[in-house]
Amino acid sequence: MAGYLPFEEADLPTLFRRISAGEFVCPVWFSAGAKTFIHKILDPDPKTRVKIVEIRKDPWFRKNYSPIKLREDEQVNLDDIKAVFDDIEDQYVSERSEIAEGGPLIMNAFEMITLSQGLNLSPLFDRHQDYVKRQTRFVSRKPATVIISSIEAVAESMSLKVHSRNYR
Repeated sequence: MAGYLPFEEADLPTLFRRISAGEFVCPVWFSAGAKTFIHKILDPDPKTRVKIVEIRKDPWFRKNYSPIKLREDEQVNLDDIKAVFDDIEDQYVSERSEIAEGGPLIMNAFEMITLSQGLNLSPLFDRHQDYVKRQTRFVSRKPATVIISSIEAVAESMSLKVHSRNYR
């Protein structure tokens, strides 16, 4: 409706603070009803946030609203369903197993994003977090065995004891 996002900031901590506080401004061209409706939807408190049933009853939402007409229940044959899904079953991505025994940790893009300190959303949900966890992670094209053996060689050259724990 506005042509831009309700929350937009230059840095992530400020963005997350504004989202959790529900700080946003509706454009001046929005009607009073639309502004009220959007404030109800973007309420940061799930206890007071508008529910779907209430959304459907909202006067602004109902303006020019015509409910969809449900079709009569169709008789569906199980063989027809199987025919549709059996043909496309091979096109889906197969599920990968978790970490291979003794292998390195493999992460997808979303898991990598959550590791970024600036993108960590957990403080928004866990306000009683009173500890700091320090980690160092990196990405490499080299196999984990090559990286581990290089680290071990450097550590041993510095007279350090080396203990491997399954790449963790």
